[in-house]
Amino acid sequence: MASNKKKEKEKQQEIKKTPAAVKEKTWLYSLVFAVIAFLIYANTLNHGYVLDDFSVIRENNVVMQGTKAIPTIFKTSYRYGYMNLEDGLYRPLSLAMFATEWEISPDNPSLNHWVNVLLFAFSCSVLFIVLRKLFHQYSLAIPAIATLLFAVHPLHTEVVANIKSRDEILSLLFILFSFYALLKATKNQMLLYILSGFLFFVSLLSKESGITMLAGFPLLLWAFTERKIKNIVIGMLPHLVFTAIFLTIRFQVLEGKLSDTTVSVLDNFILGSADVTVQFATAVKVLGLYLKLFLVPQPLLYDYSFNKIPLSSLGDPLFIISFVIHLALFVYAVIKIRSKNVYAVFILLYFISISLFSNVFLKIGVGMAERLMYFPSLSVCVLAAFGLCSVFKEKISESKSAELFQSHKLSIVTTLVISFLFSLKTIARNTDWKDNFTLYSNDLKDLQESTRAHYYLGNEIIKYTAPQEKNAARQRELFQQGINELQLALRIYPAYSEALSQLAVGYYKTADYSNAVKYSKLALEHNPNDIITINNLGSALFQTGKQEEAMTYYQKSVQLNPRYEDGWMNIGSINGMLQHYNEAIEAFNKALTINPNNARAYYYIGITYRSLGNEKSAVEYINKAKRLDPSLQ
Repeated sequence: MASNKKKEKEKQQEIKKTPAAVKEKTWLYSLVFAVIAFLIYANTLNHGYVLDDFSVIRENNVVMQGTKAIPTIFKTSYRYGYMNLEDGLYRPLSLAMFATEWEISPDNPSLNHWVNVLLFAFSCSVLFIVLRKLFHQYSLAIPAIATLLFAVHPLHTEVVANIKSRDEILSLLFILFSFYALLKATKNQMLLYILSGFLFFVSLLSKESGITMLAGFPLLLWAFTERKIKNIVIGMLPHLVFTAIFLTIRFQVLEGKLSDTTVSVLDNFILGSADVTVQFATAVKVLGLYLKLFLVPQPLLYDYSFNKIPLSSLGDPLFIISFVIHLALFVYAVIKIRSKNVYAVFILLYFISISLFSNVFLKIGVGMAERLMYFPSLSVCVLAAFGLCSVFKEKISESKSAELFQSHKLSIVTTLVISFLFSLKTIARNTDWKDNFTLYSNDLKDLQESTRAHYYLGNEIIKYTAPQEKNAARQRELFQQGINELQLALRIYPAYSEALSQLAVGYYKTADYSNAVKYSKLALEHNPNDIITINNLGSALFQTGKQEEAMTYYQKSVQLNPRYEDGWMNIGSINGMLQHYNEAIEAFNKALTINPNNARAYYYIGITYRSLGNEKSAVEYINKAKRLDPSLQ
């Protein structure tokens, strides 16, 4: 044991004494990785909106106001613009970018995808530069292999192909910027330390989880630089100050909420049991599934909610395997960290970066999601780079660029083969993210146990696919298919209020108003304050001739949420039909205060003024409506 420690110490000293090689053109290598990353995701550039893209962009009334809404974005929660939803998240930077992109080209997902892909490509370029700086005493093969694996890994498809995950890309990008500034700074360069702290603050505005690097940065500086602990602490002071500023802003905006308080078992299946041992066993099993996806990224799925992954006990073989692996890794890291062993450092960094997502210490809004591994995967890629060189007994000390292939032939060839296979998988997986219907349909074969998967497909068919079908017979078939999927979702989880509510919509659109009323009321039994269901129940009652009762439900929806646009629109419509014209105009104007781009509201105000005999105002509002939506005639 003592002999091994001595050899390891001598190895570390040899690396540190190795003179720096001739400087290679780092920028050229970084450009190559950026191009590779761009090409891998180029087939997503013309994709549409998918999943949460709707709630943060396409149906977000704040984002859709463009750049003038940016002050509101920085003063409100993440999904405030989506029916004033209080979600306990504060990520204004990506929303501000979406608002800017909407201003430039409204309702154009292609622009959003271009920005995502370019930012990811740029991130890979910056990643190589940062790793090269960090590993300046090691072979160029280390940062090159790690960056290439990161750029092509299929596990990142959800982040890059799903516009909403811009928060993940921005968070890592600004963490890299911040860390690079730290690496460049010396003890006398306080301005660089402050700049690093500010960039860290920007990463927190992208996504809160970057806060884990308050532990990660010092670990890396201690392990790979000659800085004393005192200097490391001094360098981290601006980060602590900016973190305090961020947390203060977040606390005020979210009114003290630490996390999303609306999480249910449908979002995080680990909450399906109150038994802490079951929760722990399931969370640890999920950590093992993540490791499996790093090594074998198949199948990749957009959804891992209830009941795709069953709850586990302490006797579950999958829990035991995962627990033993993670415990062994942790023990190894603790034993080896004193010698600044590179494997120990990045094992600990992996644990640090995954800690907030693990559900071991804190239950979050999701039980498992591929996007959560975006940042932790960086540690895995670095470990893989060192591991390949070690397996093939290739030197990891500094070498000239010209000698790179000769001195690392086996590890480079192996990496290229793996990267080629990963690239094929990534490019193929990208096509699944084209739109909601494609994604939901393709993944359903591996998600038969998931109540959400059936709900999402049924909802998509009823909300978009069936209404767009021109053939009447085919449209009826599609509506029935959507209803069938929702019924399958309810078989898995009978208390699924959203599925009951959407089932009511399906019946409403097929003119089965009695079932629409029935299932809306069933949904409200499980979620009495769901404003969408309340509003939909009003519409179903209206179709059965119960106008007064319908109005009661419309009014209840806006009482619960005064920013509920559809509720005000329906109040305006029913008042207009009852010839209560002034009340109708007032309601439509309420809708416009929520969404100034609501063309239908302008149009209905114009029609209402025409009914009042005010032709001048009628023409004014109708023309505004047509400018926003030329299809309104």
